[in-house]
Amino acid sequence: MKKFALLCLVLLAGCSKKPETTPYSTEPVLTQQFRQESVTVLFTVSETNISTSGKIQLMLDVHTPQNMAVTLPSLKDETEPFSIGNSYTEPLQTLPNGKLLHRQVWELLPPVPGDYSLQPIEVTANGFSLHTKAVSVHVASILPEGADAFEIKDIAPALALLPEQQKMQHRFIAAAVAVLFIAAIALSVKQRKRKAEPVEPPYITALRELDQLPVELIPRLDGLDLILRNFIAAKFALPAQVKTTAELFPLLPKEILLGRREKLEAFLTQSEQARFSNKITAEFTEAFELYIREFIDAMKEEEPCA
Repeated sequence: MKKFALLCLVLLAGCSKKPETTPYSTEPVLTQQFRQESVTVLFTVSETNISTSGKIQLMLDVHTPQNMAVTLPSLKDETEPFSIGNSYTEPLQTLPNGKLLHRQVWELLPPVPGDYSLQPIEVTANGFSLHTKAVSVHVASILPEGADAFEIKDIAPALALLPEQQKMQHRFIAAAVAVLFIAAIALSVKQRKRKAEPVEPPYITALRELDQLPVELIPRLDGLDLILRNFIAAKFALPAQVKTTAELFPLLPKEILLGRREKLEAFLTQSEQARFSNKITAEFTEAFELYIREFIDAMKEEEPCA
């Protein structure tokens, strides 16, 4: 009876195994292998069906004998419209069979959803080229179906400020307005002061600089020439400081300098020649200073009546 009861329990419980649950798996890794003479190329693609938030890893392995030149691609046009997020070349490795392993890795970022094709990649080794095959890739969207329009939902209205917060806000606005008002007044006063400051006449500036000339001949002659040119520049609004005598004289007004042009040109020309030849005499320096004072006195504006 005991054996019969045990047999019944076994029959009721059943001997079939539970079906194993197969875990979810993504698209398998795609590997292409090519061989020509003593060169072997392995091209691996990590994903061929990804979402817009995913990444694809491309790995190119080239097995070559020792001392063989290999040119790995840079992948600029072959991966468009995918963008390259990262790429690197691993150091050379020696395989158990004595060959060298050249490995280049790229990380691709997908474009908008759609079906795309990665173009063949060219590898050059030992004077010949090997090309991989094109790879089809599907990029899926991470958005739910039917989400054609984006709407902003469930946004709560702005919270009303507490009475104390409202007071603080009003104080801040009032302080900012006051600061801007004070800054505007200060700027206006500064501009008025600049306008109110009297502009010194050119002849006053020239006479003051003449009284501050150095004693040494070379610096004194340089100073005299600069004072005269500055006076002409301020008086006639001409770039006398950067012009040679030959360039300056056609620009001078003929009516105002009537009867004085020849003497002015002669002194400026002699000053240039003396400074460039470094043949400076005290007689010419004194005569040049006397002429400048006479020229300034003749050109200065009349003093207004008191």
